[in-house]
Amino acid sequence: MPWQFNYLSDRKILYAEIFGNMDAPDFLLLCKETLDQGAQHRTHSYLLDHTRLTKQLSMDDLMQLPGKLEKAGLTKQDKIAILYSKYALDFSVYEQASREMGFSVAVFYDKTEALKWLQREVKID
Repeated sequence: MPWQFNYLSDRKILYAEIFGNMDAPDFLLLCKETLDQGAQHRTHSYLLDHTRLTKQLSMDDLMQLPGKLEKAGLTKQDKIAILYSKYALDFSVYEQASREMGFSVAVFYDKTEALKWLQREVKID
């Protein structure tokens, strides 16, 4: 598959590097495998690096993805930072659809900013 995982044990973050061509079924498989890897490492923090992704999904695919991921096991505890190139697939549609469903998702161009966001504690009043 066009991805590889690396667990950043010092930060308790699962890092997935995605590259090459992917379609909607590939994305769903990636997400299932990512959640499985996260469970193995007992983490809910994910950094998905899409900067080397070459094929774009449709806006409709991106809008439907949060619901499909919820069915695949995504929970409100999970925190996902998506790193992408401003010249590649625009994940802002996915970010908005995810947030509307109550998921903690953010998109970034900068890996350092994404890691900082993932490590911030969520404050509940």
